[in-house]
This record gives sequence, C-alpha cells and structure tokens, in this order.
Amino acid sequence: MSNATTEHIRIRGEVERVFYSSADFSAGRFITERGERVSFAGNIVVSENQPLVLHGKFVKHPKYGRQFEVASIELDRQMDARGLANYLANNPDIKGIGPAKARIIAERFGSDFERSLIDEPEKVAEAAKVPLPVIESLRVHWLETSHINQAMTALAAYGLTHHQVTKLVKKLGNNAVGIIEHDPYVIVGEIDGFGFKRIDKIARQVGIAKDNPNRVRAGLQFCIEDALDQGDCWVEYEDLLNRANKLLVMDTLDSREQIERYLDELIDKKALTCYAADSRFLVAKPEIRQMEEDLARVFARGKDMNPHFRDLPDIDSMIRRISPRLNHRQHEAAMMVCKHAISLITGGAGSGKTFTIDAITRLCESRKLKAVLCAPTGKAAKRMEESTGQSASTIHRLLGFDGKTYSRNAENPISADILIVDEASMIDVSLAWRLFQAINLERTAVVLVGDHNQLPPVGPGNILRDLIESKAIPTTILEDVVRQAGVLKENSIAILKGEVRKTCRVEDGLRGPWYVANQHTEAERVQQFILDIFDQVLSEKLGFDLLRDVQVLTPTHKGPLGTAELNIRLQSLIQKKLWDYDVLPVQLGRRPKLLVGDKVIQTRNNYDLEVMNGSMGYVRDLGADGSLTVDFDDKMVFIEPGSPHRSDLQLAYALTIHKCISEDTLIPTNRGLLPIGELASGVPEKTSLPHEITIAARDGIESTESIYNGGFKPVIQLRTRAGFELSGSYEHPVLTADENGFCWKLMPEVVEGDVLVLRRDTVSVQRNFDYIKMPMVGREVTIDEEAAWIMGVMVGDGNYSDHEDYRVEVTKGSHDLMLRYIAGVQKVLGVRTTVRQVAQGSRFTAYFHNKAARDLLYRCGLDYCTAPDKSVPPVILRSSPNVQAAFLRGLFDTDGGVTGLIVLATASERVAREVHLLLLHHGIVSKRYKMRDAIPEKDWSEAWRVEIMGASNFHLFRSRVGFSEEIKEFALEVACETSNAEAIKSNWGGIPFGRKLIREFREELRRRGGRNYPEARDIGRLLARIICGAAKLNHLHVEHINRHVSDIAETGKAGMELDRLFREGFFFDPVVEIGSGNRHVYDVSVPGSHSFVGNGIVNHNSQGSEFPCSIVIAHKSHSFMHHRNLLYTGVTRAKKTAIIVGDHWGITNCAKRVQVDARKTFLSLLLAGGV
Repeated sequence: MSNATTEHIRIRGEVERVFYSSADFSAGRFITERGERVSFAGNIVVSENQPLVLHGKFVKHPKYGRQFEVASIELDRQMDARGLANYLANNPDIKGIGPAKARIIAERFGSDFERSLIDEPEKVAEAAKVPLPVIESLRVHWLETSHINQAMTALAAYGLTHHQVTKLVKKLGNNAVGIIEHDPYVIVGEIDGFGFKRIDKIARQVGIAKDNPNRVRAGLQFCIEDALDQGDCWVEYEDLLNRANKLLVMDTLDSREQIERYLDELIDKKALTCYAADSRFLVAKPEIRQMEEDLARVFARGKDMNPHFRDLPDIDSMIRRISPRLNHRQHEAAMMVCKHAISLITGGAGSGKTFTIDAITRLCESRKLKAVLCAPTGKAAKRMEESTGQSASTIHRLLGFDGKTYSRNAENPISADILIVDEASMIDVSLAWRLFQAINLERTAVVLVGDHNQLPPVGPGNILRDLIESKAIPTTILEDVVRQAGVLKENSIAILKGEVRKTCRVEDGLRGPWYVANQHTEAERVQQFILDIFDQVLSEKLGFDLLRDVQVLTPTHKGPLGTAELNIRLQSLIQKKLWDYDVLPVQLGRRPKLLVGDKVIQTRNNYDLEVMNGSMGYVRDLGADGSLTVDFDDKMVFIEPGSPHRSDLQLAYALTIHKCISEDTLIPTNRGLLPIGELASGVPEKTSLPHEITIAARDGIESTESIYNGGFKPVIQLRTRAGFELSGSYEHPVLTADENGFCWKLMPEVVEGDVLVLRRDTVSVQRNFDYIKMPMVGREVTIDEEAAWIMGVMVGDGNYSDHEDYRVEVTKGSHDLMLRYIAGVQKVLGVRTTVRQVAQGSRFTAYFHNKAARDLLYRCGLDYCTAPDKSVPPVILRSSPNVQAAFLRGLFDTDGGVTGLIVLATASERVAREVHLLLLHHGIVSKRYKMRDAIPEKDWSEAWRVEIMGASNFHLFRSRVGFSEEIKEFALEVACETSNAEAIKSNWGGIPFGRKLIREFREELRRRGGRNYPEARDIGRLLARIICGAAKLNHLHVEHINRHVSDIAETGKAGMELDRLFREGFFFDPVVEIGSGNRHVYDVSVPGSHSFVGNGIVNHNSQGSEFPCSIVIAHKSHSFMHHRNLLYTGVTRAKKTAIIVGDHWGITNCAKRVQVDARKTFLSLLLAGGV
C-alpha cells in the first residue's frame, strides 16, 4: 500500500461483504453508520453482518485504490449478560463484586451497562447494593480497558477464567472473538492452555458442528501430538483413524470415512506424513520423521574414522600408558572412541562409565584435543564436572539456546574435537536432532554415554535403545561392576539380577550407602518409619539436607504409602521442622496449598516458561495476589495469579508412576456393568480424583477410593482361549495361576499359555435398584423387562439405521414372537406398528416411523447404525440383572439358537464381546470367536459367534435367561433334560494348581474322617483321578466337591481354598494371543484388596534426577506396581545413600519383575532397514 492519506481515525459500522479471509487477514466492504461503503483490509478476523469499530487510516492501494487500512478493531455488540456477570465476578482487578452482585448487575442493566456505569454509577451501586466507591473504582477500570471490554465480556460468556480470557485478548486482541466464533481450532497449540479439548468444548458452545472440517483436522493433529506426549514418534494409519473417531464422536454413520478423507487431505498437503513399513502405514508429523531420517543418516557415519587418531600407529599402547587402570571392557570402550566418529558406551550403575569418561578426557589432554562435556540436565552436567574435574554444561546451553532460538547449528557448529554426552537415555528425538545438527563430524567425534537400564526420555523417541538394539554405531556395554564402584552401585546392579542385598555394615558415626528396612508388614508402619527418619535421622545422623538431598519414590498414589498422603504428611513435618510453620489440615479431596520452601515438580512441558516435565523446583515466594515464584535449578520462574500453569505443579517430596487399563474395559459395579472410561468422565488426563463406587473385586465386593485418567499409553493386549480380552499398560498387573497357586504378573510378563483368573457370577455386586426411567414426548418410559426384551429383539433382528424417516423395523418368521413384539412396542413406546409380509416367504416385517420413539431408543444406546456397528445399549448395561437377562432373552430369541450348543451369531464384534461378558456376569461361561471375515464381493459382513457349552451352563442359561420363542425354548428343554445338570466333565477352566490342592484336601478329609472318609463315596474317585493326573481340576469339579462336602472350609487350608474358589466363582482361562497397541487408559484405587474385575478378568489397581539420598518404597500393599526397573531406577538415583523400605516379601517381589519398553520410532525402523 502507499503512504497514508489521513491520520489514524475510527469508523463505526457493519461488515457488508468479506472478499477474502484467512486465519490472520480479512478484506472486504464496510458500511459506516452514515451509510457510506468503504473497502477495508487488515490483519483482522471478521465476518459478514458483524458490527465493529475499525481503527486505522485511509490509504491508496496501487491495485485496489482507496481503502481503509485496519490497525485494530473494537467489537460493537450488545453486552452478553452471562459474559458480563462472569467477567465482573472473576476479574481480580475488580474488587468488591462477587458472583451474586455481578449477576444482579448483568441482569438489571444488560446491554445498557456501559452507559449506566459511565453516566449513572450511583444507579448501578444502588441496584447491586454495594458502596458507591466500589462502582466508581469499577468505572475507572472499565474506562481504562474500554478498547477490549466487549471482547473480554464476550469471551467470558464461554465459561473461561479471567486469566484465560486475558491470554486470548493479549495474543489476538479483539480478533479473539471472531476467531473463537468462526474457527477456534486455529488457536490449538498456539496459546498455552488452549489445547484441542478446551477449544473443542468452546466450539460446542459456539455451535460449530461436530463434522466441521477444521475440527476433524485439529482432532487428527491432536491424536498425533498426544502420541508424541506418550513417547511414540508415529501412529499406524488405522489406529489413528480409530483414535480420532473415538475422540471426535461425530454422530454420523460415515464418521470414519469422513475422518479418513481429511486425514488423506492432511497427508496430501504435507501437514502430516505417511510412510509404508512392513505392510503398515505409519503417520507422523513431518518434522519428527525428518529429524529421525537426519539422525539415521548421521548414525550411518558412526563407523567412520575419528579424525584425531587416524594417524596414530599404536593407540592401544597409548591408552594403557595414560589410563593403566581401565579394565578390559573399559579399555575396549576407549579404543572404540579413538577409532570411530561416533561411539556409544553403556552400562549399569557402578560399571565404570564415569571412570571411562575421565580416561577419555585425559587421552584428549595428551593429544592437546579440546574435549567438551555436556548432559541433558543441569544436575547431570554438575555431576560430570564433579567426577572429571572439567567444566560441563547442559546440551541446551552448549547449543546457545536463548529460549527461542539456537545459536549453534550446521553453519555455526560446536567447537570441539571430542564431544562427550552423558545421560543419553534422557535425550529425546528433538534434542538429539538439534545436537547433531550442530556437530561437524569431519572435525568432532561424538561419545554417547548412558545406562540402558534406565527409563526412557520424557519426550518422544528412545535414541539410546534404538542405537543399542540396531548396533548402528560402535557400542561397548560395560557389564562388570568395578571394585571402585562401591557398595551402593554393586547392590544396585544386583537388583538387575533379582537380588536385594541386606543393609551394609558401617562403623559407628559413619553414614552407610545401603539400608534395607524390610521389617514393616503394615503400610502405616512404613509411613511412620519414613516420617521418623525425616524427623530424627536423615539430617541429624546422616547429614542430609531434607529438601535438596532426599527423595521418596513410591509406586502408588493412594493409601498410606501413596504420593498424596505422603506429600501432605512430609510437607507438614518439614515446614514445622525447618521453619516452625504449622500447616493447616488439607480438606478431603483438595490439593494441598503450596508454601514457601516446598519442593515441587513440573508435570507438563511448558515452553512459555521454559520448564520441562519432570523438572524439580523450590517455592521461593508467594505474592499477596496469589502469584508464585519457583526456583527451577537456579532459573526463577514467575507464575501469575490465577494462571493454569499453577496446576502443573505438584508437591515432590514423594513421586510416583501409574499403570492402567483401556477405556472400554467393563467393570461390574453396583450401577451395572460400566466401561471404566465412563466412570472416569470428567477426570482430567494424568489426574486422579476421588470416586467411590461399589465394584466386584478379587474376593467379593469392595468400594473404590479414586479413579485415575492416564491418557494414551502403549498397551499389551491379551486374548484367552474362550475369547476374553484385556488391554493394559506395561505396568499393569493381572491375576494369573500356575502350579503353585495365584500370582500377579505385569502385562509384559504374561506369555502365551499363562492362565488368567476370571470371576463368574458377579451380579451380586448389583444391589436391587429401581428401573431406569427415560423421558419421551408425552410420556415416561420405564426400562423394565419388557422394554429390555424389545431392545434385545431390535439389536438381534432390527434395522434402525434410518436417521431421516426414523424408521425402525424388525423382520422375523415366528408369528408368536412378532405378535409379542408388536404388543410390546405399543405398550412401552406408545407406537403402533405396520406389518408387511416379506415377498414370497413366511417372514414378516413390523415397522414404525416415530421421531419421539426413535429419539428415546437413541438415548438408550441404539445408534443410527448398521448390523456390524451395533452394540448392547448402555441403558441395559446400567440396569438390574433381571433387566439384563430380559435383553439377552430377546437377543437370543432372534439371533440365537440351540443345536448341540446354545449359540448366538452376530455381525457385530462389539455385540459378541459385550454379550460374552454379560453372560459371564450372570455366571454363564461361553466361548467367543470370529466365524468368518467380511467378504465384500458377496456383501457379507464379518460374523461372530458366542457358544454356551456344557450341561451346567445349559441349566444356568435356562434358569437365568431362557427363550421366549416357543420352538427354541422347547429345544433348550430337551437339551437340559437329556443332559446331567451335575455333569462335571469339561475341557475348559482347568486350574493349574488343582492337583496340588486336591492332594492336600484329601489328606485333610482323611485327618477329619479317617482313611475311608465319609465323602469318599461321592467324590473319592474324582479326587483320585485328579491326583494321578487322569483329570484336571476345573470349576465344575469345585462346585461338585462343595455340594458333597459339608463344612468344607473347616477341613483345613485346602478346604478353605476350595470354598473360596466356589464362592468367588473363579474361572481359569489360558492366554492364546498377545498383541500391542495404544489406548486411552484408566485405573481405579481399591483400598481393601487392591483389585477389581475388568472384562471378567481379575486386575490389580494401582523420573531422571539424582539425589544424595533416595528412599524407595516396596511393600506388599502395592505389589501390583512392582517391577525391577523402577526399583533399580529408584536406588540408582541415590548418589550416596539408598534406603529401601517395606516388608520382606514386597521388596523381594519387586526385584523379580521385569518391565519392557515398546516406543514406536522411525529411527529403529530406519536403522534396521524397515522403512
């Protein structure tokens, strides 16, 4: 544009036309309040018919002529009463007006508020019944912010906090309202605190459709970002579609097809990238893929010669002369560094990594080479300095990072001959790429050093693991614990072999490196022991700084040994001990207040504050206005009052890790059979909130204490012989059985053939409760047995996919069933049906068109879908057992039958899975499997089958479910009459420890009744067959034995166990298939047995800094979280002293369990040649 023709002015009017609009620019025609038409353009976001005040100047454009160049805008709209009330009540700069007064002002004055406040403040004061000075103060503030008041109140109407509103307006100005109302998804990721889920919630209020293209694109991008947050660098194409479909809930039959179309569009436009690998299609952010490709090319040069040692004839002798104390493997590592451009040294604690680094630096000194040392964190860099006597820095500082840009890059590489990078296990893809972009391998040789037993980095990727597994660069693994390592590191290494060594002896007055306190069988005693040593030992006798030197590590969040209670107790103790400050009690369910001196941890990456997830800090100041100053490793961070950043901080005296199961896992509760994801509705990701509900546990019925939302995580997927399935995170334990009895196993430890423990007949958890009542136009519908039966018929033989005419039809050949269905629909829904005979057949179709009835069915859970996408309506899962049974009866009346078995055939995998679990819930064991895959050329869907087998299950089905259809009921009667209800022969449900148990039980019977004990006539032959191996004890045998042995629990331990197996309805099923994937996962906390039933299977409920002293808790009360790497990582965080606290069994058990990491990276595929 040319120079301005006038000074800056303001014009009021309305946008008539928008000729062009983007995320940050609009051009169009404006009608002023005097009726003049003016062309305008500027970096604004506007829409047609929008009243505005434009600020700017008239200019002459060389192409478009005279137009108004817009510098900024003011909204010119009626004041929204809800937004005004929210703004006045929540603005910390407005004093003396709370929510009640704000609502009175907003409702009384509405759009006339601004004029009344400016011209007649006394009327506002009188209406709100507040002193006039309060309103005068409000008037001053309003005038000072007049240019943004409209935007602030408009945004406040969407339920945003004042801090959030301020952030939006500060970043976007008055454009914020236009962007929020027309395309809020452009904000996602651009402003901290405004991720997809928060923006999506605002978009729902604005009225943006669920299938809006920008929403779908943003949802897909969010799924990719979420995978990165979990450490994965890519997501499989089909998995991404499933995640996005689950996230977006578009309520259309073709939602997946729409998502796939927009995904392909994002790939075509290079917003995402897609690569083929081993018949899979992998989707990722282009920059992540490019980074990993660049890294793969760099590592391909790892075997190049080190430019500084290529001319030396006898490197071996030189190393021996300069560092004669290196052992064989350390010597090999030093040789490798001298020979190659990139090399890797790895090993456990005490293997001599630091000693080897020191030798390499002395080699460099002898050759007058410049050695530069760095590490990912400040603590690790300081440790390098202490151990080598040479300066070291963080990687970010070495790269010249100023908070926004890096001064070191390919054009300005790091000045070093040898670069040694410690703690390489903590380096993610992005940081590794930045580092190697700034290295010229023609001049600088690189040495990566790290412990391959440590946990992976917080960010995406697993560089160290990928390099070790691929052997892409020369690698030396230091396997031996050297003598100089000391007791602490020797004992840490022993944990990797499953051994926990006892407390080491020390002379009086000296601090020991290794303490094991395994005498505390009760969790409360462990807690008190920790509090006692904080109060009397750690500082007074061992000389540790309680804040900076000591870290407590525990596997669980709840209970006496959970982070929540430990942090509260330790905060109170330390505040009193160090500063004589009495901490007020914390209210139940509330977070403890942060106080000056508290140790805290950052729980999310915050790029605005430049504080990363896992960073530890100390509260240095609390402002009177609620602001907070935190010292993160000598970096002072100021957090504004009301900022969402504050919620990212947690007390860090005790830290933990979580494990979980997938969101669709069905949990038997007192409110029905519910998905765990539904129980966690409203729980933010990575958060645990109080939640009490009665559930089926390992032994009987218990109550939960809280529920945890774990977000997306890699999961292990298990499938049993009978078709039961469970997906759980790598830390998640399930109950298994072997020849020695019951045992908990982490998901990665489960192998094919392992036997999982399931619970039958969990309906006892459902207390008697009233029928669910659903509102319908003109009536209230009770979801009773009749309504449930009708829905069963609809799911079985119904077609209810029509969302235009609301047609629901059922086609069936049975006249009696059809008559009952027609009468039931009229009785329950108040709708008359039309009946038509199917052409040239004996089948009839009954159908109705009724929007109100169809809407009710939709709210019950009958979506507008075709057969493959049907499901058991959620209202049925939430209903009482007799209603569930009626639904099953209607379903089996239509899609079921009796042959040699009771069978159900369906095109829906979900229906088969949920019916399979409903039957187990009612005590009926069945088998689920796929009969055939889909055959598109024949227009056949895939088919699934549920089979009920065995006489006892026949009789259970007849008594608890049965058929209404006459011919099928007759067939069931025949099957039951011709079979023995007490038959005990079965190839299913074999109990692995049955032989041992029965041998002990027979001895107990003989002790009670003599060698020819009275019960021998009924069960003696069975016991003998099991003991000699001719039969395998199963759940039917257990029932038979319990029927024929009176007072069985009084015979002894074996009798008590048989009584328990019978009462709890355990069923044993071997694992036949194991897979992996990524799922949204959750967990519940059960204080009693720490267990719960999910998908029929019994489940157990449930960082990188170093400290001089690490206290690691390993107790039987949280054995479900035990695994070796956590215990190892905990004790190796101790630089001087490790203290393991718990009971003997818990500590020993923790050392026996092994964890597996399965991050998805391009680098691993590229290095293996798989992409």
